[in-house]
Amino acid sequence: MLEQSLQQKLLQKLSPQQIQLIKMLEIPIMELEQRIKKELEENPALEEGSEDDDITVEAVDEDENKEDEEIQTDDLQNDIDANEDEKEDLSKEDEFTYEDYISEEETED
Repeated sequence: MLEQSLQQKLLQKLSPQQIQLIKMLEIPIMELEQRIKKELEENPALEEGSEDDDITVEAVDEDENKEDEEIQTDDLQNDIDANEDEKEDLSKEDEFTYEDYISEEETED
């Protein structure tokens, strides 16, 4: 006779990058430094950076963030000013004068 069953499985697979990262974390510092030097020698596209470079990059990022905030603030203020100008223009257009109600024919009589 036929039987039906329901099973549920939970699998977790590691990507190759995750496996490589785990292996690198297990390596002692001396071996890691040697491996980095070896990779730098084998791959000409890689360059060794200094800690000063990291600090400079962080400082530049902070300056760019401040400039972006200032630009956003200026843009927001410009939008507010433009909206106020539009409201003033509309309110002037909504105002009617006595001449608007009287046609030219009536003024001739």
